[in-house]
Amino acid sequence: MEETNQNTLREDIRIIQRDLEIIKRALLNDGKLTPWAKKQLAKARKEDPSLYTSLEEL
Repeated sequence: MEETNQNTLREDIRIIQRDLEIIKRALLNDGKLTPWAKKQLAKARKEDPSLYTSLEEL
């Protein structure tokens, strides 16, 4: 079970890193989001936070 939590945490970190890259690129482009970036951010906002692993669970 601990290995599963670590894998989930690694995947979450990878997703966060990808999202930060999207934001950095947007800021470099006069702060305007591309249609693709807007779609990705909207998708991320729809995720259910209850699916995340809490620090207490780790």
